[in-house]
Amino acid sequence: MKTNPNIFQIPLPPPATGAVQFQNAWPGLFVAGQHAIPMYGAIRDLQERIVNHEDARVRAALSRLSEIADIIEREVAVRGHVPTLKPLK
Repeated sequence: MKTNPNIFQIPLPPPATGAVQFQNAWPGLFVAGQHAIPMYGAIRDLQERIVNHEDARVRAALSRLSEIADIIEREVAVRGHVPTLKPLK
């Protein structure tokens, strides 16, 4: 498999979607691929619906979500392949 330098590969079984912590760092959020792809769709849908919202805080929040969608699109979604998705629990 060709490695992507932007993806930190860990030789362990993947955790479920949820909080992860590396050593003494603040806990972060791991989103499994099968959950990331529907998240990407939801963010892009919000972008289309509220792109020119009058509230600056809404626009700022949407911008932060857009950055996450960009990462999913660039690093997670497999081009030309539509995975079989399981619903979030």
